[in-house]
Amino acid sequence: MTMATPISEPSNSIAGASAPPREGSTSAAHAERTCVACRKPAGRAELLRFVLGPEGELLADLAGHAPGRGAWVHPSLDCLKKGIAQVERSLKQPLKTRLEEVLVQIRASANRRALSLVGAARRAKALSLGADASQEAWMSGRAELVVIATDARSAKSAAWVEEARAAGIVVIWSDKSELGAALGRDSVGILVLTEPGLAKSLVSAVSLTQLALPSSRASECAKVTEVG
Repeated sequence: MTMATPISEPSNSIAGASAPPREGSTSAAHAERTCVACRKPAGRAELLRFVLGPEGELLADLAGHAPGRGAWVHPSLDCLKKGIAQVERSLKQPLKTRLEEVLVQIRASANRRALSLVGAARRAKALSLGADASQEAWMSGRAELVVIATDARSAKSAAWVEEARAAGIVVIWSDKSELGAALGRDSVGILVLTEPGLAKSLVSAVSLTQLALPSSRASECAKVTEVG
């Protein structure tokens, strides 16, 4: 994990940046921030936070808790592009991070966060694993989110899954081996989260794993880093 450099000193501060509120505080849960690109206010859950790394690179802080001051940006190509330019103007020097690198970093970091949330749901006993347990959670009204691996073909066609999809609580993400590894199993094709907060956080993380890349060369970008 790459350590973030605090960027609160005048020579390194990002215009419009703010320090993260204390975790667990009321302000942390409900505080609004302003996107440095479009200048529109939004809740923290709707924005991405970036901090400045030790070598002048932008680092995605998906958890929003890295030390120092950071810049908040909407997770759209337009705002991300403008946000990088805004930070460069504030620092009066070019950043060592291209838009493609930022997008690859966000996608990879979001995938790790999503897998971590799945593990957290299991530890909290807020998870039903497998076709039978997942269906039971749905039928009993406990399902907050249905997660289906991209290669779990049979799970996608189940009648109850179609009902859940119509209800808008299905995400298709990851694969059976990756989900299995996150949960200490050989493979997992389908699971259900039963805790609303974890389900909402997982939806946000998964949506970031699917950010569109502007070019096919994005896979050739520099090594991905993460903070938070």
